[in-house]
Amino acid sequence: MVLRRKTLVAVTLSSLHLLLLITHTVAGLEKLPLPRDVVLESINMKHLLQWSPLPLSYGRVNYSVVYQGEFELMFDSWVDILECQHVALTVCDMSEDIIAGIEYSIRVRAEHDGRTSDWATKRFTSSETTVTKPKMSVIARRESIQVAFEEVPRSIIFILYYWKKREESQVFQKSITSEENPFNVFNIEEGATYCFSAKALAVNINKTSNSTDSHCVSLPGEQNTNLPESQCCESSYLKNESEKMQCINAVSQFY
Repeated sequence: MVLRRKTLVAVTLSSLHLLLLITHTVAGLEKLPLPRDVVLESINMKHLLQWSPLPLSYGRVNYSVVYQGEFELMFDSWVDILECQHVALTVCDMSEDIIAGIEYSIRVRAEHDGRTSDWATKRFTSSETTVTKPKMSVIARRESIQVAFEEVPRSIIFILYYWKKREESQVFQKSITSEENPFNVFNIEEGATYCFSAKALAVNINKTSNSTDSHCVSLPGEQNTNLPESQCCESSYLKNESEKMQCINAVSQFY
């Protein structure tokens, strides 16, 4: 009888120890906190998912990103973004994965040492992208005017408008892709002043930016081979006199 009691006590203690061990193990696998501040920043059709990292007290945390479009929704499936699986970065470039005109659910979770967080979800469609005004420079040469754009994304084209000063009723228009940048305007009148303005167009979603300010330059005439600074280099991104002088020096070889 005493032996049976000892055996029962031993079994009970063993069961209690096992229960405590299981409880401790489960506690060690508690879920991580959700990634916070999840936003999708989209400028000129470049789509970047960003979030705040977990506190350092959680150790080296990695993150994974998946998405679900209209097709995946029909099958309740999710697609891994391969470049954003188990990475320490807190940004994921989704520009190549997002198709225009489709609404997406995008999820990110934290991962560390066998533990994960729940998924933090963000909904997005490419029509939300911000299309910014072009950064444009206009340089007068002896027989042409060169228009150059800074940064031409593949999914963006620039609509250029130009006209002869005091003949604003006749405006010319040209669509410029990255392959056509910079663009040279020929067949222009010597000594005349021409003005230029442009806006960006995201073709796939038919969304445009605001137009740039007008930039006017004059071609040198026979009696005017040296242009004033203000007419030689007009640019929306020449920030100071030093940059203007660099521009003038760069184009002086053409005179």
